[in-house]
Amino acid sequence: MKRWMTMFLGAALAGTTAVAGAQQPHSFRHEVSLFGSWDDVDEPEKAEALNLNVRYGYFVSPRLLATGSFSRTSFEGGGVDTAATTFLVGAKYYFGELRPQGLVPFVDGGIGFTNIDTG
Repeated sequence: MKRWMTMFLGAALAGTTAVAGAQQPHSFRHEVSLFGSWDDVDEPEKAEALNLNVRYGYFVSPRLLATGSFSRTSFEGGGVDTAATTFLVGAKYYFGELRPQGLVPFVDGGIGFTNIDTG
């Protein structure tokens, strides 16, 4: 689990650099997001959960993106050791004009494949 946290932190630094470049006026063509969570629970029983997500989008029009994403989720605790890997493709549509530091509502959808390992 510590190895995954190290990989996540390294990817977060790289992702932050890519996202900072996407804050430019609408001359950009790419959108990158990186997010995740980590839970380390001690009570009532020791458990650890990790969720990492990476998404890439390419603008096919000023408001429409084609997207692809990868996520990895794992849970260890209570005698259970489960991991899931998911790949998705989809689309994202913004309902307004994109601008730096602006909040714009959007709808996002996709379809994909998940592999679950309960071993």
